[in-house]
Amino acid sequence: MEKEFYINLIYKSFSGDLSAEEQNQLENWLSESDANQKEADALKKTWQLSANFSKNLEVNLDAEFAQLQNRIDDEEKGNVKEAIVKTMPTTQKKSWWKPLSVAAAVLLLAGAFFMFNQNSATVEMLAMETLEGEMKEVALADGSKVWLNENSKLTYPNAMNGDERRVTLAGEAFFDITKNPSKPFIIDTRDAEVKVLGTSFEVRAMDDEIRTEVVVKTGRVSLGKKNDLKPIELTANQKGIYNRETGKKLNFDVKNLNSISWQNNMLVFDDLPLEKVLVDVENHFGIKVILENQDLLKCKFESLFPDAKEKEVLKGISSVFKMKLIDSGERTYRLEGGDCQNTSE
Repeated sequence: MEKEFYINLIYKSFSGDLSAEEQNQLENWLSESDANQKEADALKKTWQLSANFSKNLEVNLDAEFAQLQNRIDDEEKGNVKEAIVKTMPTTQKKSWWKPLSVAAAVLLLAGAFFMFNQNSATVEMLAMETLEGEMKEVALADGSKVWLNENSKLTYPNAMNGDERRVTLAGEAFFDITKNPSKPFIIDTRDAEVKVLGTSFEVRAMDDEIRTEVVVKTGRVSLGKKNDLKPIELTANQKGIYNRETGKKLNFDVKNLNSISWQNNMLVFDDLPLEKVLVDVENHFGIKVILENQDLLKCKFESLFPDAKEKEVLKGISSVFKMKLIDSGERTYRLEGGDCQNTSE
């Protein structure tokens, strides 16, 4: 279990037995969230208080730790609560904590029980998932709204009482965040972190893709790897990309926001070349469009579809360029013939 690994490191840090690599791993984990830091602080405080107790107390620590482990594991299987302390070390290599007194270890155990009981009753993590072709809307505790695209998962707390608002996304979602300058809203993905104060934007972070993409509709957003000291800042009508393999971050202006058309079903084409128009249409409707006349790729197209319908959009495009629209079946269309006057450079 990943959490057990880091709690082991926390204990080793008490006696100064961490290697340089372990110290770096622990620091990175602590910086990932306030919950991780609070966990370490609580264990450290209990350990410091225990120094005043007698060393003569006898107790079967292995049995007690195992009992705590079993209890926490049972709680985790329910996949409902998120506790400050979820597990304790039970491995055989315990040389790093032998200098601790038995009384200190007992107090650590008691502190873990206390923190587990306190927080499992107050902090609840919820999850919303979508299947193929499914979209869902989620209302968060702070009044923010999230629209999940298909094949996505959002994990979020039932209350946002701390100094930040943090959720986790795997997939694609559009966020409309309630403004609160004193509590930044943070979205954790597998590879990146998106931080905002109050804005509306889309995040795409698919597990099988190497890029995390953000498109900002309103407000200001920062994008970077986890614990990035120099994230890029994005404003309205800008797109940012973080590549986990190269570590590079890019940001640029976008002429339209059709990448979020799945959320509002609106397609906007503002003097775009037909090549880009067809890509947006294919992505929005999940279809394949074959353009027979490649000379039309640079032709400019301008139109607005506030409630986009597949046939309506395709007929509109074919009409402007005097093309013949053919339904080939299996979600595939052909555009034949046509001409245009204006082309993009």
